[in-house]
Amino acid sequence: MAKAGGHVGGHLREAFEEYIEAHNHNQLPRGEWDPLFELDGEHRPIEELIDKLRYCTDIMPSSLCDDLDMQAGSTYAAGMRKIESQM
Repeated sequence: MAKAGGHVGGHLREAFEEYIEAHNHNQLPRGEWDPLFELDGEHRPIEELIDKLRYCTDIMPSSLCDDLDMQAGSTYAAGMRKIESQM
């Protein structure tokens, strides 16, 4: 798990981006999130990704910020907290 102010590996950030893309593609109702995400070809509980990104200070791409209705320059930690609050 990343510590406060930590950097998280690109494969986990990419898994988060793919999770958001899949959510938007599936057009799930607001507040409904898939309980699983995919990493290395395996479906895993979303809580695992939440734990790993909880303190990630890396900046999300602006397209991902847009997908989450967040301000450009938001961190992965902020994005994950937003999703977690809707679960």
